[in-house]
Parts: sequence; structure tokens; C-alpha cells
Amino acid sequence: MHTPPSGEFEQVVLYRYGPAQVGLSHTATPVSVWPHRLGLSQRCLRLTPNPKRGAQMKDSILSSSRMIPILFPVLCALPAHAVEHKLDFETGLGGWSAIKGTSLFNWARWTGGTHSGHTGPRSAHEGNYYLYLEASRNYPARTAYLQSQGFSGKIETVSFHYHMYGAHMGALALEGLDGGEWITLWAATGQQHRHHDIPWTREEISLAGRSIHKIRFKGTTTDNANGGQYRGDMAIDYVLVTTGEALASDHWRKAESGTGIHYGPGNVGIGDKKPAADLSILGNLSRPLTGHIAVAKGSPHVTGVGTQFTRELTVGDSLRVGDKVFVVTGITSDIALALNAAHPAGALNVTAYTDSDLLSVETGAEKSALLVDRSGNIGVGTPDPATKLDVRGGIRVGGETTCDTKREGTIRYSDASDEVEFCDGSAWTRVEGPVGPAGKEGKQGPPGVQGKQGLIGPEGPRGKEGPTGPAGVQGLPGEDGEDGAPGDSFWSKSGTNISYGSGNVGIGTANPSAKLHIGGTISGTYRNWMNKGVIVGDESDGGYFGIKDEGSNREDTVIAWGDDLQDNLRFIFARSGGAQNGEEAMRINSSGNVGIGTTNPSYKLDVAGTIRGNNVSPSDVRLKENIHPLENPLDKIVQLRGVSFDWRDKRKGTEREIGVIAQELEKEFPELVSTDGEGYKSVAYGKLTAVLIEGMKAQQARIAELEREMKELRERIGR
Repeated sequence: MHTPPSGEFEQVVLYRYGPAQVGLSHTATPVSVWPHRLGLSQRCLRLTPNPKRGAQMKDSILSSSRMIPILFPVLCALPAHAVEHKLDFETGLGGWSAIKGTSLFNWARWTGGTHSGHTGPRSAHEGNYYLYLEASRNYPARTAYLQSQGFSGKIETVSFHYHMYGAHMGALALEGLDGGEWITLWAATGQQHRHHDIPWTREEISLAGRSIHKIRFKGTTTDNANGGQYRGDMAIDYVLVTTGEALASDHWRKAESGTGIHYGPGNVGIGDKKPAADLSILGNLSRPLTGHIAVAKGSPHVTGVGTQFTRELTVGDSLRVGDKVFVVTGITSDIALALNAAHPAGALNVTAYTDSDLLSVETGAEKSALLVDRSGNIGVGTPDPATKLDVRGGIRVGGETTCDTKREGTIRYSDASDEVEFCDGSAWTRVEGPVGPAGKEGKQGPPGVQGKQGLIGPEGPRGKEGPTGPAGVQGLPGEDGEDGAPGDSFWSKSGTNISYGSGNVGIGTANPSAKLHIGGTISGTYRNWMNKGVIVGDESDGGYFGIKDEGSNREDTVIAWGDDLQDNLRFIFARSGGAQNGEEAMRINSSGNVGIGTTNPSYKLDVAGTIRGNNVSPSDVRLKENIHPLENPLDKIVQLRGVSFDWRDKRKGTEREIGVIAQELEKEFPELVSTDGEGYKSVAYGKLTAVLIEGMKAQQARIAELEREMKELRERIGR
């Protein structure tokens, strides 16, 4: 059997044989057909013999210089300059990338049935492995992608097999990158197969005439947010991409110096037969492990003799046992480990192989300069990197200028501030740790140079009267003047019951002990709404104390102040130094807001400090409207931090506190955060109770779902 020729049919030559010409091709009569001139497909031809002459005909087809016997009624060829790229998941993802997106789980390479019952295929469409997206606890509307590399030629066709069995199935789509934008090429939504054993569905999409070089599969779980939506495991297998480029027979060559080195136009591969980069290294599982291992057929558990699993392997490493490749999922000891899948045939007393380091660069003194190990860790100056980037020595950071969301987490050295800064996604900020404790008070420094004399200040308050000076020398007596008319005495002008002596004035007392001593009641009048009162202040403003007649034998004692919106009633604690050194304890502003510990109260009671007491809030349903349950409380709660802290302002308290950060809480629950006139934020901690109640209910629902899935899994294992 001959393989149909590749490329387009430009000319087809048929040789017609008569009864006497069978087997004598040089005597046959040639008939030429030009498909493109007839408007026919240049990729497929069907040859139909004349039924009346079929017993007398033997046809063959010649393309280029080869004679090909016709064994099928339809003959097809790949387009000219076409290459097929197959992805069957038997040994990996073949250069494609699994991207998690918003999904809790990624596309997973799998064999056999999926974890959950009543969903997923029974087995792969072709071979042993396929790719599927787990639906359990992975909803609503979670997305994951399987993305191809960029093909050098335009994509002509894409074919694939898919399986979508499950009552809670979401959507599967094929997208193409066209001009920098992903567009949908094909999509299927909801359950497409009614059982595990229903055959896979094949889909083929033609992209001829379009400029698409990259594609991806997009899996989206159900958008139903109710619990228990786990029957939605979608799967894909055997992807075949045809691109419009032709590689010459010598495009990829194997280097004569080594069996694992290949090269093509500008690219070199080590262990990679078709390198897509200038240098492509593919681990080949060639490093043998110490000792020998055994694994039973159908079991994922490996035991060893003389092995050193804990020293030679880590979880996630690839492991070749016989001709099968697995991933290490657990290491119990030096002689026991677990694989990601059961071994289909088993192995006894064999050597297992894993990857060696992918790249090693050493100095002339055999000192490690650069190393990429099998886990992808990069070491600079160290032969055993413990993290993704392990540098033994100093790192010099340049002066990056751009900071955006793509560069969030970038570190730079700022020449302007001579400091290390990092990009938070929008701006460069200093790398700072938490504020440390205050240091000890230093010694007082020497007095500074005396400054220039300042301007003359306002006149100060009048001082106390000084002592009487000594009497002066008596002068010469003057001449007697004429007698004056009798005058009024001081007391006759001031009225009775007013006394004056030694600088003190007494009203209602003959012995005043202060500058003004009133022995009796004080009465007066206030504005038109106050019956009696006393004013203390200047002519236009001040404080008022008085009594207001409310009628019906009711008189209220009134304290009033101010005559404009800027006036406040302040309560000041005067320390030993006097009122001028006093500290405000409380105030009432013109809006009726009371502030304790704050000079700018924004609420009817605004306390900057700790309040102790009992608090009961009204919560009757008859007082409420527009009632809605909280959405996704558990997802929001996990974004919050519970922290312990000290107050910077020690007047708020000196003991260590526990709480949350208002700015972080405001992003998830803005209803629980308020901001005062100075921009400071406060948290209504009591209202967090409702959030925690809904969070516990959501968590309990997830636990119930897990218990239900575990019960189904136990039932399946029991069968």
C-alpha cells in the first residue's frame, strides 16, 4: 500500500487499458485531468469506474514521477507546503501550555475514568492518556486554557476529539489569536454525551484564508453557583493541527557528535528533535537512580532495594520505569514512593531513571557559574539551588523606569533616592519594614546661637499692682484755696449694701474676700427666648448661663454659647501649670456632635479611644427594607487579615490590640468602614458578625459537598 502524495494535485494522469493492454503500461492510453481548471478540489479525487466496462478496466494514478495503485475510491493529499502537528498527550503536552486562568485546577493529563462519578469519559480516545478539567468545587464559571505555541506557518485546519458527559457540564471553546485578539472558532455548551462509554466526538475546523498562528482551548465550568455542581468533567484528546509551511527533508538534522543533539535553521535542540527556540533543552530521563525498584501491575506504589529516594528525588520529578514515564507524587522513605498513576504492566528488579540537571556552566577551575536543575531552579554561583533563583553573592539591580501591572513585583535601584524600590503595579515605592520601637531619648545638645530679635509682640496682660513706694519729701505748703461746694459721697452714688476696702468690692457683704464678692443671688436677662441669665464674654459673643420659662410651672436651666457655626463648647482640663497649659477633654460643636479625644467630631458621639459599656442595636425586620443575603462571603473573608498591633497615639491605649485593617476591609465590605473629616477610617466590628455567620454557612456547605463526594468515592471503591 502506498501513501497518497503530499501537496496539491496539479495534474492527474489516468491510463486507460483495453482488454489486451492489462499489465502493459507503455501501451496504455493516457488521459490528463487538471482539477483546478475544472473548479474541483485539488486535495481529494474520487475515481468511479463505468459499471458497463468495470470488468475490463484497471486504473492507476501517476503523480509527479511515481505510479500509485488505486486501492480506495477516494484519493486525498495534504495541501502543498503543509505540515501536520499531532498532540496525543501520551508523553506530555508536546510544547503546549496549560494555563490555570481563574480555575482552581488546571487541565490535567489523565488515564482511565475521572475522579467523580457520572461524568467524564471511560478512557482516552486514542492511546492511554487524555486531558481533562476537574469540575468538583471548581465553579461557578471557572476558566482554564490549553494554549499552543506559535506556529511558523498559518494554520489551515484543526481537528480534535472531545467528550462532555455530565449533568453539570459547562462550555468548551476553541479560540484563535487573530491580529492580537482571541476570537472564538468553535464552541459547545452543556452535556454532549449521555454516558462514560459514548464514543468521543471528532470536530474539524478549517482556517484556510485566515492569518492565525496560535490557538487555545478554553474550558469553562458551569455558571450555576449552587452546591454539588461536580458532574462537569470535560475532556479533549488527539489534537491535529495542519499548518501551511513545508519543511525540507533536511530541515531537522541530528548532530554527528551526539545522538541527543538536533539542529535546524538557526535552532539547536538537546534532547529535542524539533527545537522551537535558538537553544531548546528537553530532559531525557537518562540519569539512573541508585539500587533497583519494583512495582506491581496496576499499582502506583514503588518499593526499592538499595535506593536513596529521599536524597535523589523530590515530589514533582519525572521518573521512567521501563518504557513508561510517571510523576513522583509522594516520597515516604528511601525505599518507598508513590507515582501519579498505576503502572500498566508492572516491573521487577529494574533500574529507574530521572532527569539530570538541564544546564550547567562551570569556570575553568570547575566552579559552578550557572546551573538549571531538573526542577527548573536556577543557581548562580551555587551547584544546588534551593529556590527558583538562588544567587550566592551580590546582585546588582539597574534603574528601571516603567512601572505597570505587567511589572508588578519588579525591584530596581533608584539613582535619585539612592534606595532600593519595588513596583506595586502603579508606582515605585521604597522597600520598608515595619516601624521599629522608639529608641532611648538622647542627651540634650548644647544651646544654639542666639537668633535675631523678633518683632514686638502684642501687649501682655496687666501685672499685679506693685507695693507702695516710700513717701517723698514733703513740699512747701501752698496757699489755702477757697472752700468748694458740698459734693456727693461715693456710696451715695453706688447705692447701699456695697462695700469697698483694700481693693476688693463686696455686693451684699461688708467683708469682701475677692476682687468681686457677691453675697446673694445673681439675676439678669438674656435674649428674647431666655427669661433670666448671665453672660460671660465680650459684647458680640460669649457663653450664657440662664433659666428659660417653658410654661406649666417648668423652667429649664440653659447653657448656651456662640453665635456662628465656628463656635464650640469646650471642656478643658487645667493642669498644675494653669489653664493656658490645659488639655481639651471634650467639645460640642455647632452641629450637636460630641467629640471625646478629637477636635473634629463627625458623628453625634465621636470617641478617639476605647469605650466600655453594653451596646444593643435595633434589628427588627419591620425596621428594614431591601434585604439581600451576602454574596460569596467566604471568598471575601479569605482576603482579610486579622492582625495584632499597638496604637501610635498612646492616648488611644497602651496595651496590644487585635483587629483588622480598615483599608483592606473596605475593598471587600465597604458598608463596614466609615471615614471622618480628617480622612481616618473606622470599622464597625459588631457588624462583622453577619459576615462571619454567612462565611461559616458557606464553609459548611463546602464540607457537606466534600463528604458527599467522599461517600460516592467510597461506594465506587466498594464496588
